Amino acid sequence: MFFSAYVGPESGHATWEAVVTAHARWLGCEVSLQTVPTAAGTTRAIARIGQIGLDGAIAGSANWVTLAAAQDAAFDVRVPPTSPQHCYTLTAFRGRVLTDDLRLCAALTGAKLDPVGVYALLLYGSTPPPFTVLRGVTRLAGGHTYRVDVDTIKATRDFVPDAAPTTDGAVAEHRVAAVLDRLIGSLPANALLFFSGGVDSALLAARAARLGRRDLQLLNYAFSPSDPEAAHALRVASHLKLACERVAHDEARMTDVLGRFAADYAFPFGDLSTLPTNVLVHAALSDGRGGSTRPVAALEGTGADGAFGLSAGYRRYQRVFDMPRVFRTAGDAAYRWLRLWRRNTYLERALRFVRKSTRMRMGPAVMAHSALDGIAFDVPADFRAGLSERLGQEIDAFGESASAEERLSLLDLAWVCAGRMAPKTFDPLRSRGVRTIYPYLEPELVQASTSVTWGVKSARGQAKALLKTVLARDLPASLVYRAKSGFTPPYRTTLGSAPLQAFLHDVVLAADNPLLEWCDPRVIRDLVTRAGGRAELSVGAVDFLWALTFASGWVRQLPSRQPRHAA
Repeated sequence: MFFSAYVGPESGHATWEAVVTAHARWLGCEVSLQTVPTAAGTTRAIARIGQIGLDGAIAGSANWVTLAAAQDAAFDVRVPPTSPQHCYTLTAFRGRVLTDDLRLCAALTGAKLDPVGVYALLLYGSTPPPFTVLRGVTRLAGGHTYRVDVDTIKATRDFVPDAAPTTDGAVAEHRVAAVLDRLIGSLPANALLFFSGGVDSALLAARAARLGRRDLQLLNYAFSPSDPEAAHALRVASHLKLACERVAHDEARMTDVLGRFAADYAFPFGDLSTLPTNVLVHAALSDGRGGSTRPVAALEGTGADGAFGLSAGYRRYQRVFDMPRVFRTAGDAAYRWLRLWRRNTYLERALRFVRKSTRMRMGPAVMAHSALDGIAFDVPADFRAGLSERLGQEIDAFGESASAEERLSLLDLAWVCAGRMAPKTFDPLRSRGVRTIYPYLEPELVQASTSVTWGVKSARGQAKALLKTVLARDLPASLVYRAKSGFTPPYRTTLGSAPLQAFLHDVVLAADNPLLEWCDPRVIRDLVTRAGGRAELSVGAVDFLWALTFASGWVRQLPSRQPRHAA
């Protein structure tokens, strides 16, 4: 279920309604409209877009944008701190439009790109608020409530990290387990759990088993018949006495995803595992899943790394920033001169973060998924300065109530976990009537995570030590304390496949691709050529190339890139 709202002159209401209706038709959805006339010729209206009769939220979940008519011809909007549901605002028809679908914004604005938003997307794989990739469109930051009328937007922060986190491990365990149990216990029958068998999803399955929720449907993705991670997932599920269904990797089905970027996703983001995840989602929605009941709700483990693991490496990041700048500048020069991004080597991995440390603050440097700023893409210096200043304000907004480690963690939850990981499942599912909950991104659990010191969350420097301790009460240590590889497709095979190479040449490198205005085509062409030869690119180069690919396809697939109406 998507939404849009309009507040403004009565003369603009009919046009807004026509655009919303056309957009819903393109999505294959229905529209439910509620209009509230106000004084002085101003009209307020809310449109719900989706499968009529299906609510967009899940009982017990508070991680959804809420919108309600307020007094004085305004709307009240609450945006949770780490939700994959974004909220946008723009001026149109001499009034104000709100929506959680950037594609609708494109229909209103003609999809003209904003260089700052494009730069942020290519650098971080997501576009942090207030930026978007569309000119004239602003994203509302999470963790706030807003009073929005025709002329003004007043923000009030409603999320503040705990100022006195506990060092008591038992108390911390209880807080985390209590929130998980409440959220899982409120799930409707036959909910689905995307299950890798790692700590994050295994803990959700273990709490469900404790609650007697044997109806939970576990769905695992295997990259090959001998995939060790898939075999591990089945062992975990068996120990918990929960059934687990497997979806097999299929290169042909992965390339089908290339044609549905804009149809499946409300905004562009960069995460290469979007390909297998999209296949997994469509398999979950298929009627041919061995007689499994089609779910009305899904559970996903995104966010545990950000809330309980990332900042275990804070001191390592700080040591790089503590190096004399002259040494870091030399590392930056070596990275560029040796063109290290072209290969996956230890030197590239070491100097990638060194280079980022010369161009941005620590938080954004950790979040940036490549060091190709100024190499493969660039924007004017004044745009870069404005981006840096605004992102700095976002980071500092948590103030002294949170430690530096906690602020880094919250940044990861908002930019990475909710910005480019959870969106892989969120929009494809909700547009088809399946409601998704991300327990580790729920405001209540994010708040609980800030109430625990990092000495407990990642005890003895072990990422997610707290979660592992809780999980070890239900699983043998051998299934909990083990190295795990990430959920990433075989990128050399994927990027080198004929369908994706054709997409890279026909769409990404096309002369009319508007994103290339801020890119160096020679570097992009070199990366595409090396990918076509199945060379081992650096991880950052792969992430960047995929972000550019996804965004290029998303923009091209929008219904119209020409203005429909003057704002």
